[in-house]
Amino acid sequence: LQLESAGLPFDRACRDWTRHFRLPHVRRAGHAFRSPRIRLEKMRPIALDLIATTSAPMHVPRFSPAAPRRALEFTEELPEQWSERAVLLAKAIRAHVADGWHDMYLAVGGALLRRGLPPERLPTLIGTIATAAGSEKPWSHADSARDTAQKYVARLPCTGFGALRRRWPEVADALDEATATGPEARTRAQARAVALVRTLPETVAALESALRDAPDGLTAISAECGLGKTEAAIRVAAERSRRAHASAHTTGTRAPLHSKTSISVDKNALAEQIVSDLRAQGVSVKRVFGPLSLLREDGTPECRFHRVAEPLVEGGQAMQWLFCEGRKKERCEYYDECRARKGFDGPATARVAVGPHALLGQLDAFAGSTGLLIIDEPPPFLETVTITKEDFHVTFSEKMYFNGRYATALTPVLQAVRGWLHEHAEPEVAASFEAIVRRAADAIEPDVWTRACKATGRKATASVADDALQCAKEACPPELQAVGVAAPPLEAHGVFMAKRDPGYARRLGVASRVLGALYRAAKATTSVSARMEERRGERVLLLTMIRAGFDRALHREGSAVVTDANAKVHLPVLQKAVGYAPAFHEFAAADGARIDRTLLRSRSATRKGWLVFGKVALDAVLPSVRAMLDWAREDHRTRSIGVITFKPLREVIEAAFRAADESEQYRAICRIHNIDVAVADALAHLLAGWDLRFGHYGAVRGLNTMADVDAVVTLGDPWPHVGEVRNEVAFLGLDKPSEERLEELCRAELEQAHGRIRAVHRSRPGRALHIGAVLPSGSGWAAGSVEIRKSLPGRVRPVLSLTVAQVRAAIETLGGPAPASQALGCTKRSLFRYQAGDRVVPKDMAARLAALLKCSIAASE
Repeated sequence: LQLESAGLPFDRACRDWTRHFRLPHVRRAGHAFRSPRIRLEKMRPIALDLIATTSAPMHVPRFSPAAPRRALEFTEELPEQWSERAVLLAKAIRAHVADGWHDMYLAVGGALLRRGLPPERLPTLIGTIATAAGSEKPWSHADSARDTAQKYVARLPCTGFGALRRRWPEVADALDEATATGPEARTRAQARAVALVRTLPETVAALESALRDAPDGLTAISAECGLGKTEAAIRVAAERSRRAHASAHTTGTRAPLHSKTSISVDKNALAEQIVSDLRAQGVSVKRVFGPLSLLREDGTPECRFHRVAEPLVEGGQAMQWLFCEGRKKERCEYYDECRARKGFDGPATARVAVGPHALLGQLDAFAGSTGLLIIDEPPPFLETVTITKEDFHVTFSEKMYFNGRYATALTPVLQAVRGWLHEHAEPEVAASFEAIVRRAADAIEPDVWTRACKATGRKATASVADDALQCAKEACPPELQAVGVAAPPLEAHGVFMAKRDPGYARRLGVASRVLGALYRAAKATTSVSARMEERRGERVLLLTMIRAGFDRALHREGSAVVTDANAKVHLPVLQKAVGYAPAFHEFAAADGARIDRTLLRSRSATRKGWLVFGKVALDAVLPSVRAMLDWAREDHRTRSIGVITFKPLREVIEAAFRAADESEQYRAICRIHNIDVAVADALAHLLAGWDLRFGHYGAVRGLNTMADVDAVVTLGDPWPHVGEVRNEVAFLGLDKPSEERLEELCRAELEQAHGRIRAVHRSRPGRALHIGAVLPSGSGWAAGSVEIRKSLPGRVRPVLSLTVAQVRAAIETLGGPAPASQALGCTKRSLFRYQAGDRVVPKDMAARLAALLKCSIAASE
């Protein structure tokens, strides 16, 4: 309208005018950006025809084919209950909102529509709220509410409660209070309530509906193992891909609104299976993958630089940007003949994309703001990065191979964190990453601080810590942000060195991991928890933060859905990540056939009881294996058993089970775990004649090889690492103690393991057994029909030929473990086991130790 009043008519029908031009010199992310290629001499004047003004409305709503097209007839009537709610909201707005009025009223409008307000009443209600809040132009906010109502009816994206919770939490609380009564509140409560559906078809239908109707923002869906989350995602994606344009006259290759879907899974094999299922239904689908994951027919990697690229990718580097595209400057010499260079398989016009969690950023970009992003069975959303003193030393040595501005801007923070790790005497938990930098700001050298400020174009202030943190946030140059480079930018000479030396590639991978972790910690929107620990006599730094790639995906513009059997366990992390409580749905179904569940209590069935320094103590495990087989014999129909336990124990049991076929591997595993072959043969004799299938904790998600077994057995309680859970509880600020969180995570892992039997889909009876002290979670184990049996006896400690005190005194007299091990002809690890009482001191070893001790005492006298 201002253009028209100035005599410049414009085309009102244009919907995307910004895509037709681009200014060369602009400000991006707060920094001046100059275009690298400008050819003013090629510019020529052109003649423009005068555009005739039209009377078309400024905003013509584009209705989605999924929703019936109807014209809104706005009304000025407002029911009494909504008038009272308007007053509550106006009080909060008047007291807590100081700027961003337009965006705030748009978010309030979207939230009210999702809470049940009829779209016809939205402009009147927003105008009433703005008037009561003392707005100078309530009519303008009411006009904006008309557009919001039209977009909501047309099923177009609009801001809502999530934006309100992030920027104006007090107004969000007031909106929660205002909509706490009435029919719309009951509808909202039903949407978030636990939906225990008794029949499988009803459960699957409700699950698909939750995926199909996911609102903008984050949604968490908890569906028990075997319900078919992946199949439901496939059906919803296929349905969305068949949508047509709202207008029959629309041409071009651009996909219709709400037609794109991205599915993120934990394995490339599962991604290939989903792609195959979708293509069988006639859906155009694209699979994205990392170039390192593609193999040739003979099983060798497709990438010629796989060996040197692998440690760099583990350090956070982007394979395609660094090696394939050569940083947009020099492509790989094998680019034309490599099948992995593109990183995707399928047509560019596909409306469905599938890939692993490591490529979540690409899947998010593919879906766009109107697409649906489904994150199926994600890894833990919290990531703990461990940095040792040696890692810091490598980083300082190799940071010259990274972008100069990036390395210079991060050096002050790098020095501060290293100084904090070196100077503090006792392990401690810092409130945040910023607290470390502020506490160790004295370790930053003045010239390093000055160079960092100059590199980022900042004016140095009196606060060294503030400047260091701000420089770290602005470390990545704008020209690299423009092309989406998130990893530490490695220069060409670094790539040159890495390609010719795998050892040097590993060093650069370590430096990349450290620099990337510090950059993410400084730039994180949520607090980053830091902890110092002593591990094997060395101090290490633990940084706990949202996993790389997930922070941006969870904050995406559009719909994001997390589906997991243990989504309730992830809720505190998700709320911490996005700043508001995500929509939550929980689904469960009854067993398809009878499942007899048994808990055989054993307090020694833990890593500590069964593993000594990572090696299996087979004498402690054998009673539980015998109990498992005795339980299986109680039902003559039980012949096939799925066994899930700790990874080292799984290797030993599986090797003993296959001893006749793989004798050399069997002996090698016995040597690794210091197991007497005679004892292992006794285990092999116990397992003979059974049909066993194996898995281990942490690697059972999506495993379908046990769906048809007669029984599934879990051996041992999979307790997570205590220090990491304590750090996680401190990071999340949970009220519950870390012990409760430990048990919650342990039960969730057991639920995943027992879900391999696919109980809801079974057509014949089955059995389930857990040997341990923790009851698995899940509706089947919580139903109260679990048989709990007496405890198995704990591990019997051997009678030592020497007491622990005598062994410790003798080793100390001989000068410590190193001299004592040389004198006795044994390893230091064996001495540590003797001191701890985990291993019997052999008679000949005890005699030699006593003789050496006697000689040492005589020499000292």
